[in-house]
Amino acid sequence: MTIDTADYLAASAKRPVSKGAASVYVSFGLHDGYQSLTRRDDVLLTAFYLFEVIIVDPAMYEAVPELARHFRTIYSWTSAEQLRPFVPDMPAIKPFRIPMPFDGVVEPHWSRKDRRGIILVNSNKRAAITAGELYTERLRAIEHFSRGAGIDLWGRLWDNGLGDLEAEYGDAVRRSWRGPVDDKLEAMSRYRFAVCYENMVLDGWITEKLFDCLCAGVVPIYLGAPDIAEAVDPDCYIDARRFADYDEMQRYLDSMSETEYEAFRAAGREYLSSAQFRQFSPDAFADRFIADIEEHARERGIVHRWG
Repeated sequence: MTIDTADYLAASAKRPVSKGAASVYVSFGLHDGYQSLTRRDDVLLTAFYLFEVIIVDPAMYEAVPELARHFRTIYSWTSAEQLRPFVPDMPAIKPFRIPMPFDGVVEPHWSRKDRRGIILVNSNKRAAITAGELYTERLRAIEHFSRGAGIDLWGRLWDNGLGDLEAEYGDAVRRSWRGPVDDKLEAMSRYRFAVCYENMVLDGWITEKLFDCLCAGVVPIYLGAPDIAEAVDPDCYIDARRFADYDEMQRYLDSMSETEYEAFRAAGREYLSSAQFRQFSPDAFADRFIADIEEHARERGIVHRWG
């Protein structure tokens, strides 16, 4: 078995293929370039993964109805029902979880004791679609916390300005921004809390943002997937939805006892080593990936060999 990039497969049309064998094509979001392969009997268009969220890459989602005509399975973090307000003819899709590159805390970071304040780590980007986006909500959090005890903002592109939001949030960003970050987990390990907002409010859209916090031992203030509690132990994070406004959130953070604080951290550590977290593991992703190939090969009467 060999693994090649898609451009190699597209260029290999004249390469001899053993009888009863085929090449498997899986895409992690690239929705151009597969078209030339749809007429080849020696290529299985097995799976297409919608890795990015719709408000960031709407063109990829608009292409899904056509993709579904050619790929055996379309995978998404969320359900077709959640996506049909954006793409009315969204076909049936299957759920998946993005694999995390760890199965526990990073001990030197998690065990760090000299923690202070609040961190937010994100690049300065804007959504292509406004419905459900949380980019602006991050700016509201920055604006609030920058007026009080403070918040340290780390990430790229914040020196590019905020466009039409500059007048409202520009001063807060300039007060808070500390520059790009070389080691995200190390940076997080210096803080007590992290503003951990996904890019969008959408069922199933749970990214590395939350797990990076748990890994580094910083308590996340989470906003994003409404169904987060079905996948992650609620004792691991502070649910931002429980507060009427940022003043109430601030009072809660200020009044938290050390016992309560350490309970959040301990729950996060336990969750990362739990069976519940396995759905986000590389092994779980690999099991699904391999099963797809084997099932597709059997359906097409293709001989497959793992080596």
